[in-house]
Amino acid sequence: MTNDVKLIALDLDGTLLNSAKEISAPNIEAIQKARQNGVEVVLTTGRPLAAIQPFLKTLKMQPVTACTMSSCVFHQATWQWHISCL
Repeated sequence: MTNDVKLIALDLDGTLLNSAKEISAPNIEAIQKARQNGVEVVLTTGRPLAAIQPFLKTLKMQPVTACTMSSCVFHQATWQWHISCL
């Protein structure tokens, strides 16, 4: 069976984060497994980039991140911003 999934975009608040505003161990494991299988995982949030850095560190990610109500896309590996005024 081939994996047709290439990208998973995850919202933080109300989706990925639990009531303690943390990423649960099972979610961390699932994200790591997806990445090991070649799936790009992207965090999306209304939060500014500085507010999601702890989650990127927890997940050991340097992904493309959509933040600030998805008006900014930031690629950490290259430190490039793509900004769109909504």
